[in-house]
Amino acid sequence: MRLLYVLERYPELSQTFVSSEIRGLIELGCEVKVVALAPGRGGERPAPVTYASDASKFARISSSLKLVATRPIPSIRQLAAESSWPPQDGRQKLRGMLRIAPWTDTAREADHIHAHFATEAADIARLLSASSGTPFSFSAHATDAYSDPLKLGHNIRESSFVRAVAPHISAQLISAAPECAGRIHEIPAAINDDRFTGTGHYESQGPVIAVGRLVAKKGFDDLITASSMLKTELGNRKVLIAGEGPERERLEQMIISTGAPVTLLGSVANAELPKLLARGSLFVAPSKLAHDGDRDGRPAALAEAMAVGLPVVSTTLPGIPGLVDSGHGVLVEPGNPDQLAAAIAGMIARPSAERAAIGRAAADHAASIHGYRAVARMMLDLFNGRGGNRGSS
Repeated sequence: MRLLYVLERYPELSQTFVSSEIRGLIELGCEVKVVALAPGRGGERPAPVTYASDASKFARISSSLKLVATRPIPSIRQLAAESSWPPQDGRQKLRGMLRIAPWTDTAREADHIHAHFATEAADIARLLSASSGTPFSFSAHATDAYSDPLKLGHNIRESSFVRAVAPHISAQLISAAPECAGRIHEIPAAINDDRFTGTGHYESQGPVIAVGRLVAKKGFDDLITASSMLKTELGNRKVLIAGEGPERERLEQMIISTGAPVTLLGSVANAELPKLLARGSLFVAPSKLAHDGDRDGRPAALAEAMAVGLPVVSTTLPGIPGLVDSGHGVLVEPGNPDQLAAAIAGMIARPSAERAAIGRAAADHAASIHGYRAVARMMLDLFNGRGGNRGSS
């Protein structure tokens, strides 16, 4: 099967689930191509990618003229009535057509178009579907499912199906287009469980580890506050946060002012991340709802840490309880550093053998839900028009 994946940025270090999913589809014999508006911040790239900037001015103009000549109705509709993309309130429509028109031939050659996420990439996939006649679908992950419900509902109605990575995302999509509930399917985000796998040895005295972009929704400020309360309980353990982002300066100031035993590692290459996790004794994902409404769906880093065999402490933010239960770790209220500190201290205080057993259970559970081969098979079933609604919990 020939597939065209549409993304805003690719590859992204914080979106390893996209590359893992594509890798699984390629292993199943699919031909996958990617188009993206711009390069991401790095990571694996299992499929060739074409960026909007790759086309010359002549290619953009000639492709647009060809599109108008061969598909006049969708072209006129895009120029006259499109309200979602480009995202500046539907303005600059001609510029938008010029940017994506060179992708139309690739879209026409594909058997199916799929976008990650439910906002701008889904808009582009819908427009490419209209201009090429190729069916499209999209995946919704987190905040994107809580976007403008009118625009979201429009994309759902025009799609052949929509994939939600967790039950609460599915419910949000259904609320935007109740009549399309039957085309919304729950399939979790993929992890490369060949790389994120246990070594058979648990580092009981290893550091406490957290991974993610340094943004508000990750709750790393709560982790720093909690760590400052645990200087005795942590003993010689450090708390290591891997990731980069706009909150770095604020988090650094918090570490200095609280004296928390926390180190910000910066970005860690994908190849090095499994090694870092294997050194740990506990993984913490203190996800919460940010003030601007940004939120996690089901953090891929949490599933990856579980797959390596780490017991976890996370929060009850919707999506996470479907992955983590009492057999895999402890969940606390989002945005509650006191509860977070108590959970970390309680987990560290458990016997090493008990924590190792929790980690093994977490590894089996994460691999069975998020393994990239299983996810790819479920996605391919949907691309082929097979498969019912797949629960991810």
